[in-house]
Amino acid sequence: MQMELAGIREAEKEYTFTTPVALGLSYNRVNREHPKVHHKIADCVEFVRQSLIRGGNEEYIKPEFLFNKFLTGFSDMWVSVEGQSIVGCLLIGVAAYPEQTGIISESTGGKFHFETMMPALEDYYRKQGAKFVEIPGRKGWQRRFGTMGYKVKSVTIVKEL
Repeated sequence: MQMELAGIREAEKEYTFTTPVALGLSYNRVNREHPKVHHKIADCVEFVRQSLIRGGNEEYIKPEFLFNKFLTGFSDMWVSVEGQSIVGCLLIGVAAYPEQTGIISESTGGKFHFETMMPALEDYYRKQGAKFVEIPGRKGWQRRFGTMGYKVKSVTIVKEL
């Protein structure tokens, strides 16, 4: 892989971490310093917009807000790649609590095989010091992730004022 070649400056690397291809998909942490990072964002806008709509959060959060968090270093952007095409986007933020710090999925949209992706992401962030993963969302996520050791810890209830 080109990004692993010696002598390539960080800003020139398109991705700062890449998983091996599994079931046709690879998962890549996007380098916010890469000159063409806005092309990756453009490829992800619709995935993030649809994620916010499905989660019922489009009234509270716009894709631009989440991408700005990524560009300013407050979150990470991962893309799911099939061949040469981006087929999914995942935005990961910091979940900082007084006793422990972990990661939180801020938006997930597109094509993923979670059973192969999540162990790689968990390992990556564990090595970065994260102690837990939070995945807010709809009830379907409980079924999807329950078999991988995730459990429901809270429920969010909302009322418009």
